[in-house]
Amino acid sequence: MANNIIIYDQFGRPVNTQGLRPEKRELAVTSIRDRWSSYPSSGLTPEKLARIFREADAGYILRQAELFEEVLEKDGHILSEISKRENALSTLDYEIEPFSEEKRDIEVAEFVKNVIEKQVDLDEVIEALKTAVPRGFASAEVIWDVSEGQAVPKEVKFVEQKRFVWPWDEPYPRLITDDAPNGIEIPPFKFLFHKYKPLSGHPNRAPILRVCCWMFLFKHYSIKDWVAFSEVYGMPLRLGKYDPTATEPAKEALKQAIQQLGSDAAGIISKDTEIEFVEAIKQAAVDVYDRLVKLSNTEVSKAVLGQTLSVEVGDRGSYAAAKVHNEVRLDLLSADATAMAKTIRKQLFLPLVGWNFGFDTPAPYIGFVVKKPEDKEREAKTVSTLFKDVGVPLSKSWIYDKFNIPPPKDEEDTLVPLQMPKVLKAKTKNLKQYTAEQQSIEGLVERAVDLANQQMGTFLDPIVKIVLESKSYEEMEEKIMTTFSEIYTPAELQELLARAMFMADLFGRFSAK
Repeated sequence: MANNIIIYDQFGRPVNTQGLRPEKRELAVTSIRDRWSSYPSSGLTPEKLARIFREADAGYILRQAELFEEVLEKDGHILSEISKRENALSTLDYEIEPFSEEKRDIEVAEFVKNVIEKQVDLDEVIEALKTAVPRGFASAEVIWDVSEGQAVPKEVKFVEQKRFVWPWDEPYPRLITDDAPNGIEIPPFKFLFHKYKPLSGHPNRAPILRVCCWMFLFKHYSIKDWVAFSEVYGMPLRLGKYDPTATEPAKEALKQAIQQLGSDAAGIISKDTEIEFVEAIKQAAVDVYDRLVKLSNTEVSKAVLGQTLSVEVGDRGSYAAAKVHNEVRLDLLSADATAMAKTIRKQLFLPLVGWNFGFDTPAPYIGFVVKKPEDKEREAKTVSTLFKDVGVPLSKSWIYDKFNIPPPKDEEDTLVPLQMPKVLKAKTKNLKQYTAEQQSIEGLVERAVDLANQQMGTFLDPIVKIVLESKSYEEMEEKIMTTFSEIYTPAELQELLARAMFMADLFGRFSAK
């Protein structure tokens, strides 16, 4: 192992590797204080939200982190959009590749793979770090084990964002403990610290959820007012009228009757009194709240996913447009995956390799496989055009691989494409053995059969198409009955047969003369 090598840790701090050893103690010990929250979303106002963000800007992110937790608990749309962005990373396959093709680098890569498979669940590491996307940063503590002569991670434990302070004038975060409420310095390579910065500036101001919190505030103002509105104007106003000579007991009885009508929908009043029902407020006023809620949801989708059409097509777009916008999400996924790969390589693989092979040994790479969704229908049409119209020779094995189709094992395992058979078929005869009149009659028959086949083909082609596209017998039956009861009739075929019979009759009369 080489000595006196200067490297940079997860926070960019220069570290002298001479005498550097992994920190084996668990520093972010779970505290009873972690269970409690100040519930900052209770009574949230624009002024209170601004104060919470100013505290976070100064480095004290406790209330901001608690607010993020509550927003995800209370708002289903924000939770859904954040989950889409986070879970996209969890669906990706990853590969650990050697730094180079040199023998030593290949051995190092195999060592890292073996440790990851046996000691660390990398999927859990990704689960812990992917929360950096909405919250600005995420952290996980590495519990190093050196009991068998090697420094390997025994466990990687998620650490909540609220366990850190990150003052604006300090370049590195500090870990809050029971003994140090202002935080302690974090040892090199003890914590994985993954950052996501959609905006330039301090990481405390980077979280996407800061944008979502403003929309959460405005949206829930609207919902609160909407609920109050529904309670007041959801039913007609009950207006009681009494005679000027009415006594106080009569007025009180009228008042009680109106109140009972609101809850019991029943009551009795004096003959001399009157209750009028005034129509509730018009629908236009209700739509104001609905539009504001939808606007807030749309802004959240833009902030988290970079677009809205793949989430809420509605009247604002089409399926084709949503597919185009979905590719924007692929760009975000690719960027998220690249950032995650850099964090894992630099903060987990580098110290793992350094403590076991020397810090002058380069760490292997980790790469996430981001595949663009394939449009199989479009590709099939392209292949068909190349083969039929252009005449490009194609390999069967390539077709099977391209569309992920297993090749048939034998002829009995092969499906034959459904083709439209001829409905009518004229017998082929040697017309030379007949007289001229008989040959003319046979010609009429063949012509009539050809025309009949054209008519029957026009009739049956749509039926075959419906059969192939239907997913059940009931669906096929319904489509056939609906389509042909409105469009197709046998009148054209009847007219054809009548014409053929008429021509045959005329030809017979002419030949008999």
